[in-house]
Amino acid sequence: MPQALRSIAAHGRNRLSPPVDLVGPMQTELWEKYIVPAHWLTTFDTARAHMWCVLQAEFLAEPKAFNAAMISQLRALGSELGLDPSSRARMGKKVIKAPVKDDENEFLT
Repeated sequence: MPQALRSIAAHGRNRLSPPVDLVGPMQTELWEKYIVPAHWLTTFDTARAHMWCVLQAEFLAEPKAFNAAMISQLRALGSELGLDPSSRARMGKKVIKAPVKDDENEFLT
C-alpha cells in the first residue's frame, strides 16, 4: 500500500503522516506543531509540508545564513500550505463573528 493511502487509513483524511526522511527533533517538532493541526491539508500536501519543515528548521538554526531567495521560498511554501492568516482568508473560510450586544436598544423594545 502506498504511503499516502497508509496515512489516510491510519489517521483519517485530516492527519498527515510525517515523511520518513524528516531529520532531527526540530523538523519533527515543526511538523507536529504546525502541520498536524492544519486540518485542511491532504496527503497531496505532504511533500510541500516537508519542504517547509526543512527550510523552517534551517532558518531557526541559523537565520543569518538565509538569503532573500530562501526566505521567499519559505514564505511561499507557508502561504501555499495556509500557514499564515492571509492565505487562510483566501481559502474562503467563513468567519463567524460573535453577535454584538446592543445595550442602547435593549430596553426600547
